[in-house]
Amino acid sequence: MNSKGNLTQSKSLADKIDFNEYWNVLRDQRYLIVATFICVFASCVFYLYKAPRIYQATVSLQVDKDSDNALSGIKGVVVQNRQDPDYLQTVAKNLKSRTLMKALIADLKLDEDIRYSRAKDLIKVLSEDLTVAPIRATRLIEIKANHTDPQKAAKIVNTLVSIFMKQNTDDQSSKSQETFKLLTDEAKSMKVKVDRDEEAVHKFKEGHQVVSFDETENVVLLALKQRQLDLEKAVSDSISKTQLANELGNLVRAGLSAEGAQMAMLQQYGGRLTGIQELKKSLTEKESQLANLTQRYRDEHPTIVRLRDEVRSLRSAFERESQALGDGVRADARIAQSIEAAFRKALAEQEQKLLTMNKLKIQHDSLNRELQQSKLLYEKITSRLKEIEVTGNIKDKNFTVVDLADAPLKPIKPSVGLTLLLGILGGLAVAIGLAFFVDYVNDTIKTQEDIEAHLQVPFLGYVPSIKRESVVERDLEAHSNPTSISSEGFRTLRAAISLTQQPENLRTIVVTSTIPSEGKSLVASNYAIVSAQSGLRTLLVDADLRRPSVHKAFGIENNIGLSAYLMDQVTDPTEIINTSKVPNLDVVCCGSIPMIPSELIGSKRMEKFLLDMRERYDRVVFDCPPVAAVSDALVLGTLADGVIFVVKFNKIHRDHARKSIQRIQSAGINIFGTVVNDIDYSNSQYYYSEYYSNQIASPEFGEAKSSSVATDSDRANGASRSASFNGGGKSATVPLASTLATSPRRPVGSEKSSFKMNRNS
Repeated sequence: MNSKGNLTQSKSLADKIDFNEYWNVLRDQRYLIVATFICVFASCVFYLYKAPRIYQATVSLQVDKDSDNALSGIKGVVVQNRQDPDYLQTVAKNLKSRTLMKALIADLKLDEDIRYSRAKDLIKVLSEDLTVAPIRATRLIEIKANHTDPQKAAKIVNTLVSIFMKQNTDDQSSKSQETFKLLTDEAKSMKVKVDRDEEAVHKFKEGHQVVSFDETENVVLLALKQRQLDLEKAVSDSISKTQLANELGNLVRAGLSAEGAQMAMLQQYGGRLTGIQELKKSLTEKESQLANLTQRYRDEHPTIVRLRDEVRSLRSAFERESQALGDGVRADARIAQSIEAAFRKALAEQEQKLLTMNKLKIQHDSLNRELQQSKLLYEKITSRLKEIEVTGNIKDKNFTVVDLADAPLKPIKPSVGLTLLLGILGGLAVAIGLAFFVDYVNDTIKTQEDIEAHLQVPFLGYVPSIKRESVVERDLEAHSNPTSISSEGFRTLRAAISLTQQPENLRTIVVTSTIPSEGKSLVASNYAIVSAQSGLRTLLVDADLRRPSVHKAFGIENNIGLSAYLMDQVTDPTEIINTSKVPNLDVVCCGSIPMIPSELIGSKRMEKFLLDMRERYDRVVFDCPPVAAVSDALVLGTLADGVIFVVKFNKIHRDHARKSIQRIQSAGINIFGTVVNDIDYSNSQYYYSEYYSNQIASPEFGEAKSSSVATDSDRANGASRSASFNGGGKSATVPLASTLATSPRRPVGSEKSSFKMNRNS
């Protein structure tokens, strides 16, 4: 199934692209192609002969790398960076600047040069003759000048480079002088600024009474550290004494006999502490004695009374001394707290002093930094001034001429080889393009496809061109040359018509065309001849009552004919029937030309004549006038069985033929089909032209010539094998190509086939 799809696709592609069709167009338009090619090529040769010879001179200019430039880095002085990739392009543009062009014109007096003297815009014309382009991946620029005089071309480009380099040197010198003046003014300005900055620094130090901010900062930092140490010590002492004051009551009740940090601190109170301890000891002893004696004596005992008085005295003294000690300890704690607060204040003041010092130092550093920058820039400017003074006479070399131009020996334009090649290629392109254009706009009928697509009527066959000078010989071709290709074409036509209809529907046939000279009389005569040769009793009637020609072809006197019968000058139709030299073929001539042919053709006599002849003959062929000229063919076509429409190859336009077909169909006339006449097979792309040529050259062809004769049995069999075709709304039958052994094969060129037009008329 896949291979079947591929085969269908291949056939579809072959139908779309047929290179043989293109070849046929080229072959048919060969004279036009040759003539066009000769014209184009001759134009190129004429151009080579007339065109002025242009010579080109070339100079190579090297752009040197950057060197140390005394002007670089100075404000207000622009020094181009030669390492910049755009620098070469900038130089190239400057080499074609209008200023440089004006200088070149003035130097060489180019306004008097014959090449430029008539130019409206001399600078533009001269610029077009100059080519300036950097060479890729190098630091070289090529400058080229074109001129009809080789010496002048070299002189122009050499002078251009010379002027450019001189302008560059002058520009450097001018820039150096301007820079020196600029630097001198800048140095004076910077000297004033340096002095002003130094005075500002001095006044700042003097106003804040600072000699050195670094030394002052060190002193302040040392004092700050000392304050921090003093504060830490005061805080520690204050905490200790406060804790001692808080714990003193417990210590006193314990007799100040405990050990610890608090007792160690109380040692500073010396004698008071010892007295309290002794009082506590004595009080304890007395209380112990009193307790012992109380158990033995009454309260009134003098010893008890005395001991109680001593205990009261000792307790009072103990409390008094303890209170005094507590007051001393608390006073010392308050003093320690005051000292702590004082040290805290001193530390805060020292910190503020340090912050103030830092702010002053920042301001000082800013002033000092500005001073140093001014001094540095001043030193740099003075240094550059000295460099410019030293190197003032040394020019910076920006460009180097690598090669000066010599007078060229050969012109670059016009290029003979290239011009001839373009002439050949252009001539072929124009000629081939014109050939296809002419073929495209040619809407004449040439092929079976044109008939079926545009006229929409059955196609009956091609009639080959007959190479004979005499009209008589061409009209009797099937009789005088039965073995020719043309005769075989008429037999093919007879077979094609026989296969479309039953024999009883082919008794009366009208042959017509769109316009005169399409070969309707030729087709009618030869079709009648081949019908007679097939054994059919055939009558050829010259129904063209305006321009009769049948009598000339058959050599019959035209004194009496169809017009005499129609005008009732002859009553018996047999009187106007002439026997021809072709067996089975009779001829009715036109006779005298009547005044009103159309009325005679549409008369009752004509209808009676047609019915009588239909009974007498197997085939009656009417040669009628063209459809576009008169209505005779339409009138007679309504009486006949059908019409054969003749179209001359490559003569009648599709629209004209289509309108004629529409006229016939509008009249309700049956159209058997269309014949394309006057095909030159010797110059065509039909396969069977070679086949017929070989057959004609063969001695056996004379025996085989009757192979295409259609008998009644052929027609009966062919009718069953015919294909239906819808032409212009009427149903007709068209023979299948496979049923005609002698019918022409499809042209290789398919839809746009072209053939040489000859004289079949």
